[in-house]
Amino acid sequence: MATFRNATIDDFKFVQNIQNQVHAKHVKADPFFFRDVENSLDQHFFEEQIRVDQAFILENKNKIIGYAFIHLIETIKHPLINEQKILFIDDFGINNELKRKGYGRELFNSIMQYSRKINCTSIELSVWSFNQEAKDFYKNMDMKVIMIRMKKEIIY
Repeated sequence: MATFRNATIDDFKFVQNIQNQVHAKHVKADPFFFRDVENSLDQHFFEEQIRVDQAFILENKNKIIGYAFIHLIETIKHPLINEQKILFIDDFGINNELKRKGYGRELFNSIMQYSRKINCTSIELSVWSFNQEAKDFYKNMDMKVIMIRMKKEIIY
């Protein structure tokens, strides 16, 4: 069984490596939108994520398996929306070498337990339409589509 914990500055290089794997998939699927960069995560952003929002790590035997960046969205006294406390997953990644071994499910379930602990009403995230692997995974985690974002590229 893996360990779920808060990320620390010492985790940066490991998380950067996993996020580079995730980003490479995005670049391949939509090079019009995503830049092909050597490192998709810089240390300053990672430090801010730890300080301002929250970053979690899943590790096994001192090897980082995956990570998640989250933040909370609270609606209070909104005239059209019921009060909610949403745990929003900004980024979620599992090392490519360790996929399909149950670690993604374990990380997601740990996030679910954390969201219950802090009294969230739901977990939400965005997923790119080309990322069928992610859509299938989140569907298996009993998530449902609540919104569709659309675009039209302006070509000159």
